[in-house]
Amino acid sequence: MALSLMTDPFFDQLFGDMSRGRGRELGTLAAPAGALSSLHINCDVVERPDRYSIIADAPGMSGDDIQVELQDGTLKVSGEKSRQHEEGKQGHKVWRQERSFQKFQRCFSLPEDANPDAINAKLEHGVLTVEVPKLAQTNKAQPKRIKITQGASQ
Repeated sequence: MALSLMTDPFFDQLFGDMSRGRGRELGTLAAPAGALSSLHINCDVVERPDRYSIIADAPGMSGDDIQVELQDGTLKVSGEKSRQHEEGKQGHKVWRQERSFQKFQRCFSLPEDANPDAINAKLEHGVLTVEVPKLAQTNKAQPKRIKITQGASQ
């Protein structure tokens, strides 16, 4: 099964859904309107022989800031980067605040060969890595030629 990262709705409107007709693959899902804020975490999705890896940038975040949830074959990575208020502290005056402190959410549709019971996640040096192991491959049925016999004529 090929692995594809489906794009956001804007890209799909311009170029169409490139994974249409290929079955269920690991890719991002569009979120309902209003569900996402302007904070967007960048993600890589990598297929390895034994697992899928979702690697997301999460600089300045802790494990308490991020949630990874699985429901109905959809893996959701969400969280909130909280604001550290400097204004109002004795002797502190904020001259410029450019860092973003908002909520984010990314959803991934898991492929059929994903093992939902063995998913794990770790956050290290501002990078979240979610590992989705593949199910053990069963013996796939090999193509078989069926012999056609002649029926009795009537």
